[in-house]
Amino acid sequence: MKNIHAVLDFSGPGAVFAVKVDGAKIFEKARLMQRREAASMALFLQDALQEHGLGFEDVDEWTVGAGPGSFTGMRIACSLVQGLTFGKNVRSRTVPSAEAVALGAGCDSKKSCVIFDGRNKEIILLDLKSSQEAILNQAQAAEFFKYNKFDEICAMEYDRRAVSLIVPVEIADKIKWAEKLDTDAFFDSEKEFDNDLTKLIYIRPSVAGANE
Repeated sequence: MKNIHAVLDFSGPGAVFAVKVDGAKIFEKARLMQRREAASMALFLQDALQEHGLGFEDVDEWTVGAGPGSFTGMRIACSLVQGLTFGKNVRSRTVPSAEAVALGAGCDSKKSCVIFDGRNKEIILLDLKSSQEAILNQAQAAEFFKYNKFDEICAMEYDRRAVSLIVPVEIADKIKWAEKLDTDAFFDSEKEFDNDLTKLIYIRPSVAGANE
């Protein structure tokens, strides 16, 4: 019997959906979703599956991106998967989207420092080696990077302008920018399937929600 593993991430401005069958990736699709466009999420997933002769009922495992990211986007993704898996013998888990950012930038997905636009003239930083999180404004970022050194620093290309305005110039020059998430980080994660989709890393709801 085939194993079908689906990955869904909606931590950023768009949804990313990918599926592996018996360990081989059969498709990966991305769609920009702003405001009410998110209402079409289920249809987007369904159409992608149907193009390959699959349906929601065929998926054995779900991995959902855990951020850091948009409160609204991540809740939509997790709520949808919770609904699809409720009462069924299907495994699910969350994996930090930061790992997919790191891999997409060509960095070590377990040891990098990943930076996100935290809105409100701040950045959100996640150290994948120590799991340390920080929310920093420009002054705090300057102080933070004086005493914290990282072998690799990465961020999403769409956050370049916002991040570059906050971090010190010498740090911005070291950042490796990911054009897109590398979904292999989700598929290959060693994190257990615990069927708990509440483990999310939010850009603060009050900030993220105000801009969405």
